[in-house]
Amino acid sequence: VIIPRGGESLVKIVKAKAKVPVIGHLAGICHVFVHKNANLKMAIKIIENAKMRNVSICGAVETLLIDMKCVNTHCQPILKNLFKLGCKIIGDKVIKENFSGKIKIAKLKDWNTEYLSPTISVKSVDGVDEAINHINRHGTGHTDTIITKNNKIAKKFLLNINSSIAVH
Repeated sequence: VIIPRGGESLVKIVKAKAKVPVIGHLAGICHVFVHKNANLKMAIKIIENAKMRNVSICGAVETLLIDMKCVNTHCQPILKNLFKLGCKIIGDKVIKENFSGKIKIAKLKDWNTEYLSPTISVKSVDGVDEAINHINRHGTGHTDTIITKNNKIAKKFLLNINSSIAVH
């Protein structure tokens, strides 16, 4: 069996030409969900690392989901930190209303885009169920994360997302 590690073009070539079984993926639309019970300082650090440590890898976060119940307290500090590090923000209307920096309004294609650059799409969601539904609809099953202090909600998230790597 071959497990190609590298960019999308390498994986496509190996899958097309291999005469033996290949385990490979072509995209990593990874998510972080900030639940209403998330520690803000922890969320800022995790999201900075998940997006900006290496923007061009398949495991970098591409979409940030913020619980509507904490958007007023968590959106501005999280996005301000990303923005000061050079990250372009694309968000829905609620996110635009809660972030004072430069922001582009998201289109449907943004929820299905692997940017592989310092760009992140940000969506407000009404709780864990909407986050799970969004991830299962728009994700690629690579890596998805929840930030919360609520273990019951974390367990629900981890058991219901269709991801190879699920993180709490």
